Amino acid sequence: GAKKPVPAQKSTHADVVLAAVLHAVELRCGDGHTLPLPDAKDLLPPLREALEIYSEAHHHSEQTDGSFTVSGLPNMRLFRDGFLLAEGEGFEQCREPYAIRQVSDNFGELLFHASRAQVALQEIFVPPPSGSRWPPGSTRTSLACIKQALFAYNPGVKQRQAAEIKAKVHFQPGDGERKCKHLLDLARLALVFPSCALLQAGLEEVIARFEVVQIRNNYATPSRLGGRCIEVLIVLKLHNDDGTAACQVCELRLEDLHFNRARQMSARHLEEFEQRFRILCGRSSRDMDCLAYVMRSTLHGRADSHALRVFRRHLAQTYGSIPTAWRRLGCGRLVSFEKFRDICHKQKCWELAPQLWCELDPGSGGCISLFELAPEAVSLCARVRAQIVGTDGRDELNDEELFDRLAPKNELGHVEMPEFCGMVRALGFNIADAKRIFRYLDFKGAKEFKPPAGLAIADISWLRRLSQVVDLDALVLGSPEGMTELEALQLVTRTAMTARNHRIGATTAMQRNSKFNLPARPNSARSPSRNGGISQRELDTSVSASHSVEFNSSGEFENSEQSPGGDGDASAGIVDGPAVTGPSAIADMVKRHSERKESETALDEGKVTEGFGAGGGLMSPRGPRSGSLPRESFAR
Repeated sequence: GAKKPVPAQKSTHADVVLAAVLHAVELRCGDGHTLPLPDAKDLLPPLREALEIYSEAHHHSEQTDGSFTVSGLPNMRLFRDGFLLAEGEGFEQCREPYAIRQVSDNFGELLFHASRAQVALQEIFVPPPSGSRWPPGSTRTSLACIKQALFAYNPGVKQRQAAEIKAKVHFQPGDGERKCKHLLDLARLALVFPSCALLQAGLEEVIARFEVVQIRNNYATPSRLGGRCIEVLIVLKLHNDDGTAACQVCELRLEDLHFNRARQMSARHLEEFEQRFRILCGRSSRDMDCLAYVMRSTLHGRADSHALRVFRRHLAQTYGSIPTAWRRLGCGRLVSFEKFRDICHKQKCWELAPQLWCELDPGSGGCISLFELAPEAVSLCARVRAQIVGTDGRDELNDEELFDRLAPKNELGHVEMPEFCGMVRALGFNIADAKRIFRYLDFKGAKEFKPPAGLAIADISWLRRLSQVVDLDALVLGSPEGMTELEALQLVTRTAMTARNHRIGATTAMQRNSKFNLPARPNSARSPSRNGGISQRELDTSVSASHSVEFNSSGEFENSEQSPGGDGDASAGIVDGPAVTGPSAIADMVKRHSERKESETALDEGKVTEGFGAGGGLMSPRGPRSGSLPRESFAR
């Protein structure tokens, strides 16, 4: 009988999480190389172990008092007039949440204030002098405040390298050099509670005691790994020696004992996962430290909400693509809340503007970029831009020249989709990516449905100036020690152009081949020629002399050294016959011979002097076996 079809293997939670990690990493590579599926399966065993640990912790946490209540606590933000409100209450009024940023964007100054804030934060929970001497990586019990906590853990000030990587990965693509002011967790502490009920009581005391600016409840929206905690951002005032005050935003993490143990138990599995990830995804052109941070942030981050996915889909359907909507709505590098609210109003989802804004704003900094709104589109446009610009080979690019080089144009001067897709596929993209790139660049988009659609010069100009919209150095996480993909393409292209120009324009001087020199013979064997009284010895002399004469840059003759190794009379310096002195005599002899030979049988080239000019001589392979000279004149 016929074999039964093998049922398809269902995707597990680990498969979904791994796919999200690989997708996030692929967007930041910029080289188009994806990890093969058989190799990616090697990452599943440690990932499954970590997911199982967090799942078990969630099961035990649900059995504690207050678990259901904590899961229902809302996120809170500072809204207009400085009131800490639940996000749902602020969303109903369509208010803009306050932007949360550090006072300074100087990285060195931020680290200095963070170290002071860390000591001040430690002394709040553990009175001095023990608080100031609290070593990083250790715990303390019997806290001075928030006594509901079982203990407090001090991770220490965030390391400089870790802070730089976070700022580059999360905030530099949109905000550029002002990325450091979004680092809100440089000084931090963790509070661990025995149950969810005590955690809620501790949260209420934190709100009453500190200046709280934001609360994120991850019990309601857990991470992809399943981790749950409550993150609270507070502001500490630091007094300087000159009497002024400096403010620093710090982070408090509140979690119950079960998830704290799950994090410690899963650490070794996640370390094994990262080691395998670095081995499988490591390439010389990639910054593996930044990509490892992308991997970790994806594991501990949350998936996009259903409302955000629907908004992106409706925006693309209205304008053809999200980059097209960004251009046609007049958005620059960053978008303010008022502008984003107008966009949502045109999409008839005005009431969702604050919710979508809070989800898109990466660091609660009060601005979003095209990278946060459409990361897949920006990544693909950056890849094709590197290929087009990198293979041009010119230092200064002109929009019209770059547009003319792309593909054939139609009668309107536009590049249509078939021609553009053919050009993009020649650069290494598949047909699906080529069509998506065309939709991203088509400014008209869904505005005009009259076919055929086409790209104009302005579309290619926007692609070339993409670096003014997004920081491409931070978007494509290339190796800091090597060249980026764009620099490597430009180097290869210019090297190839230089070699091609050298092959085409540079001609080397042709040397006489001694293989075809006439052999020497005694004077008695010389017989008079029938070529107007010129003997063969004279012609041999003229051939040798003509090879030793070259034209200089001013058109005059110059004597050059004779090529060694010849065995004829001329090459040996033996001249028997009419005296030949100077280049003018040689030229007259050759000219007189060429005038008299027209009545004789010509060579293949038609002129004996052409053989002289080509550097081949009478016996050159380009010449015939029998010519205008008599057979008796050659040495036998």
